[in-house]
Amino acid sequence: KKQSQAINFVVDAFEGLSRQFDKCVQLRKIDPADPFLSSLKIYKAYQDPEVLYNQHREAYFKTLKSIFIQNKIQVKNFTEFIKELLIMLQRTVKRNALTMPGYVKSKRCPTNISGLVIEIADINLKNDQEKIDNFINSNNWDFYLNACNSFGFMVDILAPWRIVADLDSEAMQAYASEYGYDSTDEVLTFAFT
Repeated sequence: KKQSQAINFVVDAFEGLSRQFDKCVQLRKIDPADPFLSSLKIYKAYQDPEVLYNQHREAYFKTLKSIFIQNKIQVKNFTEFIKELLIMLQRTVKRNALTMPGYVKSKRCPTNISGLVIEIADINLKNDQEKIDNFINSNNWDFYLNACNSFGFMVDILAPWRIVADLDSEAMQAYASEYGYDSTDEVLTFAFT
């Protein structure tokens, strides 16, 4: 299994959070039988944006090719090809970014590319009942929210298993300062080069 990655200070904060959960399980302060909110495990963290963009681009180009084939569009030269391609792009590019910057800014690109996100479950985002059953109704839910907050994480309201480093929180800034980042601006300027 591939090891998960995140920005160094986010890893440190998560390890502290995870130790807090382990300690509270040992002390029976939280329900040890909870499948996700007792012993924290990483299911997904950093994802390489170049890999994701290349996958997106290949799928998009295959779709464009199939449109050419299905509509029996034939071109004699590059100029005709560009003319037909531009017509297709006008219809599709709003939903399917063509460039890497466009992809990174799009809804198709996961927040995991930032290195600031860790997911502690692998649940279908569209399954609201599973979110409610496994998180909101968990005996450990309030503890989870408070613990995440105290270690500098925000819980994603749409995916409660997704925690995001809150760069402006005192706790996360303390972890970041261990690596020479003394402000949110420094993290954004230097951690992402």
